[in-house]
Amino acid sequence: MVTAAARAEIRYADDDAQYDRQQSISAIRKCLKAARVRSKYAVCGIYGPDVAVRSFCFPPLPAEELEQAVLLEAEQVCPFDMDRFVIDYQIINTETADADKGKEDAAASSIRGILAAATTEVISKRKQLIKDASLHCVFMDVNSLAPLNCFMAFEERGPGQTLAILDIGSSYTNLTVRGRKGLPFIRDIEYGGNDIIKRLARECQIPLQAARKILWSSDVTLPQRGYDDMLEKACSKLLTNITQTLRYYTVQESAPIDTIYVCGGFAQARSIILLLDSHMPCAVKQWNPFPKIRCQDKAPGTEVLKAHGPAMVVAAGLAMRMF
Repeated sequence: MVTAAARAEIRYADDDAQYDRQQSISAIRKCLKAARVRSKYAVCGIYGPDVAVRSFCFPPLPAEELEQAVLLEAEQVCPFDMDRFVIDYQIINTETADADKGKEDAAASSIRGILAAATTEVISKRKQLIKDASLHCVFMDVNSLAPLNCFMAFEERGPGQTLAILDIGSSYTNLTVRGRKGLPFIRDIEYGGNDIIKRLARECQIPLQAARKILWSSDVTLPQRGYDDMLEKACSKLLTNITQTLRYYTVQESAPIDTIYVCGGFAQARSIILLLDSHMPCAVKQWNPFPKIRCQDKAPGTEVLKAHGPAMVVAAGLAMRMF
């Protein structure tokens, strides 16, 4: 149940990290005030090049050997110095061996799960940011997993369906694929909405604010000549990365993607949804889970959810985490 919601715009400066940090702190405080939240406990998410998420599948192992096996797996897939990263993992399910392999093998099961690794630096910075906003971080998750948590709780998934969730944020795009085996495949793409706006402004030779306004226009038959081509150029890097990732997954798992659900702040730009739908090998849908999520009567911020539901998916996924 949603008890409160709030949203605040953050205007970042590309060359001023301290300004960006103060803007983030200010936005958090504005949201707390608007939502009338009294609790000082917070769940937060991390993302970016210093964060890695991978699935694993091990043969049967004693419980005391599992953690060491996860650490060895992390060494193989994470481009970090072992001394400067933190790792955690979650067992997802077990897969019973085929009965025709003998009684001992049939009784055994493979161990399947997800590991997440992040540098101590990115964790410390996020915890300090939360502290400076007068909150206490009690749980830290990975942004790319949050939308999947939300989807599995509130959306129906057909038998054998392979789906992808595309979260287009301001600086990063998170692509999460959930296949038939239940383990997610995740990729963080270092290209987001702000990059699209900058490229669009350059292509159209207009100010950034004008490009942002055009992008969010509800009129998809814009009078500007050549706009569709310019938008495609602005999104070309994102389109290429998504297409290559889906192609790789399809080849590795022999499972084509059925539907891509698009969320994040830039999922509300209708022209981007139409562009994605015209370039992807499957159906593309804007995803807003909040019509299916019950809200407390007279909860602060219900109008925010109605207006910006797709942009609040990561927040909903983080809020659902049990700790």
